[in-house]
Amino acid sequence: MRTPVWIIAHTHWDREWYKPFQDFRLHLVELVDELISLMENNESYSTFMLDGQMAIIDDYLEIRPSHKTSLCMLADQGRITMGPWYILMDEFLVSGETIIRNLQLGIARAREFGAPMPIGYLPDMFGHIAQMPQLLKLAGLNDAIVWRGVPREIDTGIFRWSAPDGSSVIAQYLVDGYGNGAELPESPEDFVAFTRDLYNRRRKFYPVGLLMMNGTDHQRPRAWLGDTVEAANRITEDFLFEITNFAELIDTIGSRSPIAQDTRLIEWCGELRSSARANLLMGVSSNRIDVKQAAQRAERELERRAEPLVNIFDDSFQWSKSFFELAWKLMILNCAHDSICACSVDEVVASVLDRFSQARQIGQSLSEKALANLAVSTGVVGAVIVNTSFRTRSGVVEVELPGEDIPECCQFISKRPHVLIDIQLEASQAKAMIGEFRSQQISNDTFINSIDCELGDGSVEIRVSASDRLETEFPVAPIRDHICGIIESHLDFNVHIIATQPPVCKVLSKVNDVPGFGWKQWDPVAPRNPVVACGPYGLSNGLIEVIVDPALGTFGLNGIPGFDRIVDEGDHGDTYNYSPPLHDSIISEPDGVEIEVLESGPIRGTIRTRRYMSWPDRIDDDSRSRVGSNQIEVFSEIEVRADDPLVRVTTKWNNTCKDHRVRTLFPLIEPSTKSYAECAFGVVDRDLTSQSGFTEFGLPTHPSRRFVQSGNISLFHDGLLEYELLDRNRQTFFERSDPHAQMYHSGPKVGGAGPDGSHGLDGSHGLDGSHGLDGSNGLDGSHGLDGSHGLDGSHGLDGSELQEDDKAHYLALTLIRSTRYLSRVEMKYRPLPAGPPIEMAGPQMQGWHETKYALLIGDCNPYEIADNFLLDFDLVICAEKEAGTEKEADGVEAGGVGAGGVEAGTEKEAGGVGAGNKPTSKREDKLVNTETVTGLPPRQHQFLNVQGGEVSATLRNDNNNCLQLRIFNPNNATDRVIIRDSKGNLINGRIINLVGDALEDFQGEVDLAPFKILTVELEHQYH
Repeated sequence: MRTPVWIIAHTHWDREWYKPFQDFRLHLVELVDELISLMENNESYSTFMLDGQMAIIDDYLEIRPSHKTSLCMLADQGRITMGPWYILMDEFLVSGETIIRNLQLGIARAREFGAPMPIGYLPDMFGHIAQMPQLLKLAGLNDAIVWRGVPREIDTGIFRWSAPDGSSVIAQYLVDGYGNGAELPESPEDFVAFTRDLYNRRRKFYPVGLLMMNGTDHQRPRAWLGDTVEAANRITEDFLFEITNFAELIDTIGSRSPIAQDTRLIEWCGELRSSARANLLMGVSSNRIDVKQAAQRAERELERRAEPLVNIFDDSFQWSKSFFELAWKLMILNCAHDSICACSVDEVVASVLDRFSQARQIGQSLSEKALANLAVSTGVVGAVIVNTSFRTRSGVVEVELPGEDIPECCQFISKRPHVLIDIQLEASQAKAMIGEFRSQQISNDTFINSIDCELGDGSVEIRVSASDRLETEFPVAPIRDHICGIIESHLDFNVHIIATQPPVCKVLSKVNDVPGFGWKQWDPVAPRNPVVACGPYGLSNGLIEVIVDPALGTFGLNGIPGFDRIVDEGDHGDTYNYSPPLHDSIISEPDGVEIEVLESGPIRGTIRTRRYMSWPDRIDDDSRSRVGSNQIEVFSEIEVRADDPLVRVTTKWNNTCKDHRVRTLFPLIEPSTKSYAECAFGVVDRDLTSQSGFTEFGLPTHPSRRFVQSGNISLFHDGLLEYELLDRNRQTFFERSDPHAQMYHSGPKVGGAGPDGSHGLDGSHGLDGSHGLDGSNGLDGSHGLDGSHGLDGSHGLDGSELQEDDKAHYLALTLIRSTRYLSRVEMKYRPLPAGPPIEMAGPQMQGWHETKYALLIGDCNPYEIADNFLLDFDLVICAEKEAGTEKEADGVEAGGVGAGGVEAGTEKEAGGVGAGNKPTSKREDKLVNTETVTGLPPRQHQFLNVQGGEVSATLRNDNNNCLQLRIFNPNNATDRVIIRDSKGNLINGRIINLVGDALEDFQGEVDLAPFKILTVELEHQYH
């Protein structure tokens, strides 16, 4: 019987990577032009896949709009397959919402050309999130195509992949990557021989037939393929060749085939993050930290601020619709794996940062517009605190108040006095001073709004009215010259200059119970646990006590020392992977420390440390050693707030060093063998080790979205995605029980290494001795795998030590990785290049960097703490209604402390995770009573009350304007979701899937199963 050989003709299209987008697009246009001509003139070339992403189509049609008809015809005939994604993204470095919007946009665009490819095509992602099977199922996709990340336990080409909630898809494993047939020869005889060799080497992965991927990065279609397949079928009795597509293969080897019902099918539940057979390239989580920070902040601005404000608080969603579409298009383009991973040339990264900036600007502008509308609709006068989270929260607010009096229960920050200037000058002096006036702005935050000049008995009086904003505009020069003329005419007079402004006092206060999806009039309250100084270098609020170590600059928390220890080490890697140099210098102690208490309560306390560090300048390639020395000042501000168990840290420094990695270490309260990290729509638990293969050492550095927990501590961060658990000697864990962990011991296995020649498997790309695989280039003991370089007992990594204590004692958070190359060879933990060896300046991350993270000891609801740490309240100043007019807002100020905004904190947290337990988000939300006393405006209002689960999206249906909510359950117990309107009435609605199809109705309440993702559309309008 002939073995089926299914040939998928395709291209893998990196939109931007080692060349900028416009450069690659030129080649894309040539490729699609050629493809259309080929398919219109050669019926033997039956089908072609455009990489499962619609960005290819849109990028092409911008240049060739007249070719849309041809593409629609070919797609309708099934000859060109499109979608389901808009772009092939990285799954770990963007939010779950970004992944969903990407999938929704891809399906919607593909439907405009015909039917989307009904497969979750995931060919080159650097690992896969645990919830991906559920997301695919919610979009109507029952099959997936995967490559990187598949663990060693999967030893067949077809397996069942399940999400934590039990949703499963049939996964086709591209064991040799998406280019195993890229180099198919044109000769029929050679074609058959190539196939036979591949099939014999990989027979166990193809139990019912061989899947051959004829394509790779930017590869054009092979015009001869159809003719060669026809000829090959005539000369062999061993194989039956067929050019096909994945849509057709569903019936043969996919979810609609008998294989899907086979109870012997291997099953895997959860994320795919193994380096067993292909590079996982885990270092992309920590390169170009600025990109990761920009991504998380833009996502937060859109998902957690602009969308709730526009879609729930305001009624401007139709007006804002096109702005949101543009912002999300920018975000989706940036989620491409080579873009968000920043394993690209500097020009690409500049474009990525610009797109994130634009998306964030759109979100901020829409938020400010919605807040301005809210300011005229609250019915109150004064400051109003706005909470865009679905949960009721308490926190610390920074407010600017008229006058100079400090209200009770508040902490003074600064003030603008009523009198700016009150001086007497001689006429000549005054004339010189007035003559310097050039504009109404006299400082960064002071503007002149009027100038009056009066003559008195023997004196000239000049009165200047100023404020922190430009209220009236006038030409300065004529007024200045007029006043100077008056002074010139009265040179024997004295001149009295008085400049005044409205007095303003900036204060901190505690606010309690701001309703979720609602607002509350500012009403400062006395904290139950105020912040007080504790010794010369300490702060306490009764819940926690923080003491800074004057020798190391670390801090102790509740008597446990050593938190936030800054460690600098060499990095001889690239944008894909960390790699230590042959001779490293690890610096973990400062040369000196300065400490200053900036604030000591009662609402907030802040201690600033300045650590003087001597870090090596760079790595010398010849000696593979760190050389030179730079004096670095690392500034950290450690913050404690009233009624809050969280310690916030902001660390910044001017990075003048190169080729290094900087991490901060936190001791675990209890030694641990697990970490629990937030990923898309849930929390994943991970062991201390990672699988290794012959192409990459499986370093257990992992990504987290906003938080990671282990050993009874929780660490929260703003865009610092990479963490690692370390042993008690602060060394990484290696998987010594796995012989593949010593991945160089028998040399590379080309057949199982994965990518095609363009990715480094031919001799010219790293398999000959000159490119790093002979002993002289890093694979013998002298280059880092012998005991003298970190694997012997003296360094804490041999088996005997692990037998004594096989647990983690530290959690490391990466603050920055500075590297020189897009990709390079001769790396300690990855023998082959992952891309072209382009030397670049950008990945060195020179200049000032600021990082934010926070620590909590003990049980907590990590989702609630993450919101309080990262999601600020907004502040709206509502002015008194003027006679004969509608209510007018005297301005809207929103944002963090520096912008006159507010920051969330916590009361005593409910729910939690203890040592060794998974996180929980149990809580008891109370409906906010918004009824008012007759004749008096409300002091607070809640537009929507949601109890149960975690809300990840607040959307509007384009067709009927109904509100849609996406809610997920990150816990292993069923949660009850209850949705009420502002009057406390249950809201009915329907459960829908990710493409908008109604699944079932619900009456105000619905059970949310463990780890389930739910999208609901509410039945009626409300406000």
